[in-house]
Amino acid sequence: MVSNSYVLNTANWSITGGRYNVQVISVVIVGNEIRLTTTNMVNGLSYNLILPDVGIFNISGYTFVGPFIQAFTPAGAGPDIFRIDVVDSRTLDITFERPVNELDALNETNYAIVPTLRIHNGIQKISQSIYRLTTDPQAVGTSYTITASNIRDY
Repeated sequence: MVSNSYVLNTANWSITGGRYNVQVISVVIVGNEIRLTTTNMVNGLSYNLILPDVGIFNISGYTFVGPFIQAFTPAGAGPDIFRIDVVDSRTLDITFERPVNELDALNETNYAIVPTLRIHNGIQKISQSIYRLTTDPQAVGTSYTITASNIRDY
């Protein structure tokens, strides 16, 4: 039988792969789950979680004999819009909180503007985190809400 102190020790867990070094910050046991909190991972990249030999059972009751490696791809929340700058009555610069996947950010269907403004002539990449949208003319005195979805980390 493995002690909870062994399971809860972050030094016994590791994550490899991705673009940046990922660290396990905390380990907690909630019911029959072990939950890890980590430093940021990049959505869409592949990682390996290396589970120590801690007496973990799968849903069928079989014990994992560690160390055990489980590949996974994180799919957490994508980057938020950090700022929107109005360049002129038809041009907006969208700044994301961190660099984003270029193909996602250049896809017009990943943006919604309410009240509706159509995006014209595609989207221009200014930097890894800034993208320029050219829209229908914006009405003076009208507040618009812009949302971005399906945009992953760089």
